Amino acid sequence: MGYQIDQIIADYGPLISRIAATYEADPVEQKDLVQEVLLAVWQGLSVFKGEASLKTYVARIAHYRGVDHVRRHSNKPKSQPLDDSLVSGAKLEEIADKNLKLQKLLSEVRQLPLPLRQVATLALEGFEAREIADSLGLTPNNAAVRLNRAKATLKEVMSK
Repeated sequence: MGYQIDQIIADYGPLISRIAATYEADPVEQKDLVQEVLLAVWQGLSVFKGEASLKTYVARIAHYRGVDHVRRHSNKPKSQPLDDSLVSGAKLEEIADKNLKLQKLLSEVRQLPLPLRQVATLALEGFEAREIADSLGLTPNNAAVRLNRAKATLKEVMSK
C-alpha cells in the first residue's frame, strides 16, 4: 500500500505515545516503548493487508507491545519523577488540579487488568466500539462488555 513511516509517525505518533503512557509511568521507559511500537509497525507494514484501518492496526500493535512491556517489566521497582512543567501564575491551582486528576486517571487505568486497560485506553482515545473490537481482535459485544466494566471500575475509584 506504500505507507511511509514518517507519515505514520506524524499521523499516529501521539496516539502511540498516549497508549504507551497507559502501560508505563516512567517517561524514559515510555519513550523506549514508543520506539518499540514504531519499530514493530515499520516491520509489520509489509504484511499489512488493509483489512482494518491503519489506525486500528497501529493501535493493535501498540497494545501488544504494551502488554509485552508490562510482562517484561513487572518485577522492576516503580518510580515516577516530579513534573516540573507546571507554570506559575494565577491559574497554577487550576492547572495543578487538572494535572492531578489526569495523573490519577492514568494511574487508575494502569491498575486495571490488561483486558480492561486496553479497551479503556482506546475509548479515551476516542475509538468507537467497532474500532476497539478491530484493534484488539475482539467481537464488538465482548469489547462493549469490557468497556462497560472498565468504565464502572474507573468511575468507582475516581469518585473516592
